[in-house]
Amino acid sequence: MPAVSGAMTPETADKGDRRACGRIGRLRMPGRGWTGTAGSRRKAPGVSHLEPLIDVLVHGQDIAIPLGRSRPMPVGAAVAAADRVWPSLFPWRAERKLNGFRLVATDCSWSAGDGLLVAGPIGAILLLLTGRRAGLARLSGPGARELSAGSNGSPG
Repeated sequence: MPAVSGAMTPETADKGDRRACGRIGRLRMPGRGWTGTAGSRRKAPGVSHLEPLIDVLVHGQDIAIPLGRSRPMPVGAAVAAADRVWPSLFPWRAERKLNGFRLVATDCSWSAGDGLLVAGPIGAILLLLTGRRAGLARLSGPGARELSAGSNGSPG
């Protein structure tokens, strides 16, 4: 097959990558020495050891639910994540945003808040705490109905 003028080849792509890296400083292209924080135990200020757990649990659901996939959330891990998210911590501010609701997990002994009852699996409650409406269908009670109707604004 004849070469197309200006076509990208491994050689020209590599030269382009090196030129781009030279312009932006120390950043390296993936696969070419860019390690980021992979394998590091260092954390940003104000970040606990639980934030990566919260990320895995919640973002895993962010991907699985729209695809119609089941991705069970370990109850113990979800409880630890909910305990971290519930207080009025940035960026969630769950306790403040869900003021007036009593959240009760039906698959473990976790609960928080006062007000209209919102009951369901801790995984669905964790999604609610982190501002996701995707877990509302798995929650029940007068508070869940109010949140689903949107009368209290966004759930998180």
